[in-house]
Amino acid sequence: MSETLSKESSARSGRIRIDDRPKHLATRLERGEIAVINVADLDRQSAAALVAAGPVAVLNAQPSLTGRVAALGPRLILEAGIVLVDDLGQDVMSLREGQEVMVTGSKVLVDGSVIATGSVVSSDSLDVDVADSSALFAGVDASIEDYLAKDGATVLRGVNVPQLSDLEKRPILLVTGAADAKAELRALGRWRSEVTPFVIAVDGGADVALKARLSLDLVVGDAELMSEKAIRKARSFIVRVGGDGLAPGADRLDRMGVVYDRIAMAGTSLDAALIVAAHSTAPAVVTAGVSYGEAELVDAGRALVAPAFFSRLAVGSRLIGAQAVAALAYGTESVPKVDKIVGPGNAFVAEAKKQVFGQVGIDMIAGPSEVLVLADGKSNPKFVAADLLSQAEHDKNASCVLITESEKLAKEVQQEIENQLACLLREEIARDSIDNNGKIIICKDLLQGIEIANRIAPEHMEVCVDEPFNYLGLIKNAGSVFLGRYNAEPTGDYFAGPNHTLPTSGTARFYSPLSVEDFVKNIQYSYYTEEALKADYKKISYFANKEGLTAHARAVDIRFEEQ
Repeated sequence: MSETLSKESSARSGRIRIDDRPKHLATRLERGEIAVINVADLDRQSAAALVAAGPVAVLNAQPSLTGRVAALGPRLILEAGIVLVDDLGQDVMSLREGQEVMVTGSKVLVDGSVIATGSVVSSDSLDVDVADSSALFAGVDASIEDYLAKDGATVLRGVNVPQLSDLEKRPILLVTGAADAKAELRALGRWRSEVTPFVIAVDGGADVALKARLSLDLVVGDAELMSEKAIRKARSFIVRVGGDGLAPGADRLDRMGVVYDRIAMAGTSLDAALIVAAHSTAPAVVTAGVSYGEAELVDAGRALVAPAFFSRLAVGSRLIGAQAVAALAYGTESVPKVDKIVGPGNAFVAEAKKQVFGQVGIDMIAGPSEVLVLADGKSNPKFVAADLLSQAEHDKNASCVLITESEKLAKEVQQEIENQLACLLREEIARDSIDNNGKIIICKDLLQGIEIANRIAPEHMEVCVDEPFNYLGLIKNAGSVFLGRYNAEPTGDYFAGPNHTLPTSGTARFYSPLSVEDFVKNIQYSYYTEEALKADYKKISYFANKEGLTAHARAVDIRFEEQ
């Protein structure tokens, strides 16, 4: 039954554009038009794409917020001043593309007649209790074996992943089409000019990168989400093929005669780009327009949690968010300026902390991982070798040192390292670390060994002896000490509980591990009575005059001139 309504002052009108896929819709949507979508739990990236197109209203056949995930997408729509009407029903998807409609309150009208009624999404309606995301993660956990059976070889071992060559000394800059990508690229301007990174653009990030005057070394994703100019400028192209066999955007590339590679995996274009980067030789992957929080991880629903998690896991410590340091130091629209930044990070994070020091306080500049094992001749060489390799796999620049009085143990550990290297997933990294920075030092006794250790001042120090507490008082310079034959360094990483932000590169001679003291600031004060100053002012004046600071002297003298 239709209802005729008069136009209200709050009404919005315009031509409609219809698509189940908001990101694709955004490429056709013009400013002032009305977007019609069919998406339950509108995710942040899709919302950002719509906002960038500038519609006056977004009409959703389904609820944009069900309560299963955070309201990231709907909130972005409302913050942009765009009307959002939800749960209009599937009939709204039958409207004709380009048709003129009017939105007034919760009603959608064509030629004055109501054709659909939903609910207006307001800021108040976003303030609901979002379901515990543990349910989403539980769903991932239940299907983890199935996911890894399908994509594990690709994601974790790089099987059939297109290879990027000659990037050993060249970091990757990964650019998405997210709303904050432009600002982050500006913040990275100096670094971009100095380093000239290898640029990987994802979906609409290709046009963002072009506008930032970046070369498109590689574009990963759906060609329908970018301009023809961006496609033509791309030096290479990779299309993601999903489990359903579909390759979004491949048809357009075929029509344009563009040659492209494929990567078969579940997830999004961003996940695919991260996997390509993960299995390259690039020393770092710096991102612009990539979110890392739990809310963003579960934002798009259960099906995408596992691909998002494992793609980031595959990149590991090379995945850089150093721009966050700048955001904390200087503040942004959404991040308040802080007074101190603490915590570990890779070389890029360390450099960022160094550059903002003075603007804010920092704890220390952390370098590559280090372990020093002090072991007597009764130590198990398999244990010692494994402990050394546990740090070697971190980074090619990691330092692994064994100090022992036993030449026999030294030779056995050397052989055992070679045996165990072949079993490691990160064998190449660990081997380079051992070859470049690995050392075995033979001392006359453990007391001399401790003297050497104090000079090295390692980040982590293991004391592999029967009575380790007998030696603890002699250790003067170390970040964290692991006592006993069964206390491997990873116990501190994952379970034992000591702090994990530690001094490196010999700075344990004058730095302590991060502690509560780093979160405490002291203020000093003094108090003088007239009598107390009268007893001391001539001495104070004497010192000031000797330095030629006559104003200093006068500041105390003047108080007693009339006496």
